[in-house]
Amino acid sequence: MARHWNFQREKIGELNCAFVLPPDSITPERLCVLCHGFGASGDDLVSLAEPMIQSLSKGAKVPVFVFPEAPIDLASQGMPGGRAWWPLNMARLMQLAATNDFGAMRNEVPPGIDSARSMLVAIIEVLIERYAIGYEQLTIGGFSQGAMLATDTTLRGIKEPPGKLLAMSGALICESLWNAQASRLKNLEIVQSHGRQDSILPIQTGRWLHEFFQSSPAKIDYTEFDGDHTIPYEIIPKLLG
Repeated sequence: MARHWNFQREKIGELNCAFVLPPDSITPERLCVLCHGFGASGDDLVSLAEPMIQSLSKGAKVPVFVFPEAPIDLASQGMPGGRAWWPLNMARLMQLAATNDFGAMRNEVPPGIDSARSMLVAIIEVLIERYAIGYEQLTIGGFSQGAMLATDTTLRGIKEPPGKLLAMSGALICESLWNAQASRLKNLEIVQSHGRQDSILPIQTGRWLHEFFQSSPAKIDYTEFDGDHTIPYEIIPKLLG
């Protein structure tokens, strides 16, 4: 962990959270909430905090990082370990992959996304009040399923739009519901990335999400990279800006 920054854990509402906090003498001026992907541990994205801290420019507003742990323990459902924001129909995913028909996902509203969104909103509201940080100083994002949750929370959850949305290896879902709320993306900064060789969510799913963002009044920084289902190091300096 970056020198003098603090790591702690706390349960807020229904979710356990990992925190990376600035040195005790510094008051956080912005909030960065990052959600892990399906099947990952709750700490999966914590390692991003250090390079993000190192990328901060002199005089930049100091963040507090929060990494919520998804509510579903996959091991308890007889699946490999890790956690999930909502269940996935693995047989259906295998069928979509076999037929390369991921377009069927575009307008699906996953069972459980509403509950996950409510839990995430509850955390954000508590922290916005705790640190007296306005929504314009909120960065919300995630990887894979966490990116979809962050996008849904931005559009259909929190009271006010955040200042920045990070969508790493996500996909377009809930299309009609998201289209109805696209005006909330006005002037929002969006950083999106997707690997051209993504074996979990093919690049086309990321391109559909990018097209949705482009059709909104958002400001988008989109990176396609040669790689699989991962976060490219080159986008890390863009995550906080």
